[in-house]
Amino acid sequence: MAKKFKFRYVNEIVGAFVMLVVLLLLAGVLVAGRAQHWFEPMYDIELQFPPEGSMDLLKGAEVMLLGARVGSVQDISVDDAGNIMGSIRVRGSFMRFVRKDSIALVKKKMVVTGDAYIELTRGTGAELPRSGGSIACEKDTEIMQMLEEALERLEKEAEHTLGLVNRAIEEYTTLAGAMNDPAGNLQQMLASANGLIEDLRSGPGLPAKILNDPGMAQEVEGLLGQVQELMTKVNAMASDLQAVSASLPELVSTVADEVDDLPVVVGEAQTLMRETTVLMEGLQRHWFLRKYMESDDAMLAEEVLY
Repeated sequence: MAKKFKFRYVNEIVGAFVMLVVLLLLAGVLVAGRAQHWFEPMYDIELQFPPEGSMDLLKGAEVMLLGARVGSVQDISVDDAGNIMGSIRVRGSFMRFVRKDSIALVKKKMVVTGDAYIELTRGTGAELPRSGGSIACEKDTEIMQMLEEALERLEKEAEHTLGLVNRAIEEYTTLAGAMNDPAGNLQQMLASANGLIEDLRSGPGLPAKILNDPGMAQEVEGLLGQVQELMTKVNAMASDLQAVSASLPELVSTVADEVDDLPVVVGEAQTLMRETTVLMEGLQRHWFLRKYMESDDAMLAEEVLY
């Protein structure tokens, strides 16, 4: 028959295991408590609500300071005099910023909607006691002021827009009345236009004949074609005239050069005439021709030469 196996130190092993579990639980509690600020000292502060009430604050609402969550609303009650009172609990490390002149502002998470919470202002006065201290609680007027300013701007814009709309309606009414007035400019202009169109259609003039007689309309169309051809020729002539005008400066320059040479030619002609005169005088004095030339002829020759 086999003997039963007996563990040695069984009680010690079980005890060590239990102690390990307990230590782990304690470590978890310490970590959770540190994260939840269970071991941090807390300060209780009384709130003095205004006559309009608690402003939608509920028990457990957040308390904010400098952008951090520093506590919560503990209770909201009514005292014997009918005043609404409340209490908040604030973490001890933030109490250095909460003083007697601090104010608890009631705000909304979504500006005008959402859960209400408290925003503590940073004070500079005397310190509050650990318990029994109180501060005033007010509604956030900054949001209301912003809303009022926005409403005022909207009201002004609406009034301005309505004024513009009313003026536009008045101007449109005046314009419509003037357009429908038989004695108005528009109606008279339309009547004149209708009369002109009627005269063009049925009058004795050339426009009526062109509109009513297809043959004359064709003749006018042909005449317009001839006019177009004539305009084409006129354009060609204008182009030729421009070309001639472009060559005029060169021609004028040539004539100017010739005019500049005229004094030289005249001088040469005068020299030739003088030489001819001298030659004729010499011939008159020659013994061979002298007897055949009369003095009158010589004088006439001199007059011709000069």
